[in-house]
Amino acid sequence: MKYSIFYKRSASEELLQLPANIAHKVKAAINSLSENTRPHGYKKLKGSINEYLIRIGNYRVI
Repeated sequence: MKYSIFYKRSASEELLQLPANIAHKVKAAINSLSENTRPHGYKKLKGSINEYLIRIGNYRVI
């Protein structure tokens, strides 16, 4: 099953502030979540019901 990915305005603005090569990697990782919602290395956030974290280099996506 394929999911849709929507970016919040704040997330889009933060992506624009990243260096181009890093922003490309982060966008690719986020877009890949549409097919695999729990990729290798994901972590469930403590105290949350349905929130997860993935790391892309030194960056984190919630």
